[in-house]
Amino acid sequence: MPFLEINGARLYYETFGQDHPARAPIVLIHQSGLTGQADWGMVAPLLAGEYRVIVPDCRGHGQSSNPNLSYSFREMAADVAALIRALGYARAHVIGHSNGGNVALVT
Repeated sequence: MPFLEINGARLYYETFGQDHPARAPIVLIHQSGLTGQADWGMVAPLLAGEYRVIVPDCRGHGQSSNPNLSYSFREMAADVAALIRALGYARAHVIGHSNGGNVALVT
């Protein structure tokens, strides 16, 4: 189970597929109240045939901590951007569902 310390929170994430040098990874952001696995568990493995897929639990959701007890889109977007960089990627395709879409727009 991979975790990273990001912006003061301990973020849980899962990865699927292999890195493809010519393709940026896909990051899938879940909706409010769910987890990455609950929202994207069936989709991520399908995308993994062609892309590296990263599925985090946003702060305060699932296995990720939320020491500030805040849920702003800006803060969660900063977490996603920092996670992408921490995993060694300069860019990524960010896709969100419902409130995850708001996080993706801010990212």
